[in-house]
Amino acid sequence: MWDAIVEAGATPAGLGARDTLRLEVCFHLYGNDMDERRNPIEATLGWCCKETTGFIGSDAVARARAQGTGEKLMPFVIDGSGIARAGNPVIGGGVVTSGTFSPCMERGIGMAYVPSGRAEPGTAIEIDVRGTPRHAVLERKPLYRKAS
Repeated sequence: MWDAIVEAGATPAGLGARDTLRLEVCFHLYGNDMDERRNPIEATLGWCCKETTGFIGSDAVARARAQGTGEKLMPFVIDGSGIARAGNPVIGGGVVTSGTFSPCMERGIGMAYVPSGRAEPGTAIEIDVRGTPRHAVLERKPLYRKAS
C-alpha cells in the first residue's frame, strides 16, 4: 500500500512534520504532554471531562477541578533564537514537554508545565536550553492561526 501511495505522487512526511503541525495548534501527544501522572485539569483538557457522566476517574477529576492544580500545561513562543526541547527546565519552576521550530511562525514554539500562578497568556518565562536561558512568552491556544 505504501508503495502505491508514493507511486501515486504522495510525498512521505516524518514524525518531525507531525510534531510541528500538532504543536502549532497545541494538540497533546501522549507520553510527552500528558500521561498517567497528569490529570486532565493540569493538562488543560478539563473541557473534555464531564464528571456528571460518572466515568472511571470522574471523582479524581472533580477534586482536581475544585482544588486547583500546582501546574498547568501552557503553549509558549520563544522570543528570539533557540528551540526548547522536552525536558528543558523552566526557570522558576516547570518543564518543557514538547518543543520544535515552527516554519510557519519562524520561531521556536512548544508546551510546558508551569506553576498555576504563572499560567497566564502573556506571562514572560525563561527556559534553560542546554545551559542558555531563552526568553519565551506564554500564549493562548492555538499558537498558529491562519491569516484571514
